[in-house]
Parts: sequence; C-alpha cells; structure tokens
Amino acid sequence: MSSSAYQYQGDDLITYQVVLPDDFAASLGYLAATGFEPYLPNWISYRYATYSGLNGLALNCVVITTPFFSANPPQSVTVAGITYSLVGFYGEQRGSLRYPNLLTIAGPPGGNGTNGTNGTNGTNGTNGTDGTNGVVLSSGQITLSTAQIESMHATPIQLVAAPGAGKFNIPFMLALQAVPGGTLFTGGGTINLCPGVGGAGTTLTQAIPASLLTANLFNPSVCFAGVISPGSNVYGLNSALCITNQTAAFATGNGSLIAEVFYQAF
Repeated sequence: MSSSAYQYQGDDLITYQVVLPDDFAASLGYLAATGFEPYLPNWISYRYATYSGLNGLALNCVVITTPFFSANPPQSVTVAGITYSLVGFYGEQRGSLRYPNLLTIAGPPGGNGTNGTNGTNGTNGTNGTDGTNGVVLSSGQITLSTAQIESMHATPIQLVAAPGAGKFNIPFMLALQAVPGGTLFTGGGTINLCPGVGGAGTTLTQAIPASLLTANLFNPSVCFAGVISPGSNVYGLNSALCITNQTAAFATGNGSLIAEVFYQAF
C-alpha cells in the first residue's frame, strides 16, 4: 500500500504535514502537502481516524510523525486485516463515519460549573480566664495653713484617721502642692508621711525636699513622692497617716500646702 504526505488540520486549527495511505487520504478528500507544513508534533494526543469502505468494514489509518518515528523503533499494527508499519498512532478511536471526508475538531470549552455551598462555621473557642481584681485605693486630703506648716515638725498633722483595731493604713503615694504667699518659708527639712501623731521619727514615704516651700514664691508647685519599702510593722497597727518634716520647723513664711495621700486599709 503506497503512502504520501498530506495536509492535516489538527485540533489547534493548524495545518500539519502527515504521512497517510493514499487510498485513505483520497477517501477523506485530503490535499497533498506542499512540503512547507510543519510535521505533526508528537505532543498532540494520539488519534485514530476511521472511515467506512464500500464493503461496510471499519478501516483505520495510522498518522506517522517524524519526531516520534526517529525516537522509537519501528512497530506494526494490523487493522481490518491490513498490517501497517509505524511508530506511534494518534489515539482517540472513532466509530465508522458515514461521510468519510468529515473530521471532527474539538469544540470550545464548556462553562464553569456552579459554586459549591459554603462550609459550616467552626465551633467557638473557649473563654479566657478572668483577670485578677485590681487594688482599690482610698485617698485623704487636707490643706495645711501657715501655722500648720510651721508646727508639723513638732506635731505631725493627720491626713487619714486610724483604720480600726487589727488594721494597718498602707500608703502608696503622697502628692503635695505648695501655694506660696508673699514670703518664702525658711528653715524646715524634708517632708514625709509618718504613722500617727507620735511617729515623726518613722518615715513612710520618700523624702520631699524642703525647697518645695523655701524656693517657690510666685507659682504653685507640685511634687510627688513614692512609697519606701519599709520593714516589718513599720506602718503601725491601727495608726493614722500624718504629714511631718524632719530636721527643724519651717519659719517666717506664709502660704499653704495641699497634701493628698493614696492608701489602702488592710
């Protein structure tokens, strides 16, 4: 059986050059290749092309490609009693065609399928643990007159009353605001809290310098003092919180001193 090169339009709508048996090519109405068409590449899916002869038998033709032929040893296949020598064949078997010169080409891709349904929501996470309660502080405030400022070295001035039997007043912060008069105070010493009116020798807060009252004549001045880390039982059981100053009494000045302490009764 003789074979020749013919034009073959692939699924990509490109015209290729393929080698076909002459009788099969004639039955399909294929045109002879011009020699300029590219050979059918071996990456196109294999295809059988079938036709129906006058005797009604289904015959198959094998499409041979040069790249595949050169990479593999010769093979053979027998179809309807005819043996073809080949390398590879274009798969996709077809049934008998009533009109042998028709060759199907793949249609356009179908549309996208419908979206799937949403997944169910995940379960809620466990609740976090409760936070610890903060410390609730109380406060006590007084405004010291000139006379009280000058006397608080000898007799501490009470800011917070004693908490009751079996309890302590524990200070956390002392805040002072000096409101100067026309004359600065002299003398004096560092200002601090003490436990009770008789506890002037025990300091409960960091010292606030005397200059708060001796060096600020015209503008109100605010100074804060944190709490020291006292030893055991320094607060004094059932003791008031009082303000005092060390070293010596303030003298000869005028003005006032606003004092506020933040504390907890324990």
